[in-house]
Amino acid sequence: MTGQSSSQAATPIQWWKPALFFLVVIAGLWYVKWQPYYGKAFTAAETHSIGKSILAQA
Repeated sequence: MTGQSSSQAATPIQWWKPALFFLVVIAGLWYVKWQPYYGKAFTAAETHSIGKSILAQA
């Protein structure tokens, strides 16, 4: 009986591990993929340009 009650008691605590994993994945994707362009979006909205063209000198 004690083995059954201890496994049932441990189950509610285990939900935070997948939640933490997905939180780290979402934060990492935001930091690596979208955060570098976040400031450029405001610059582009104000100046209608995000910098020099890399094809202009080719």
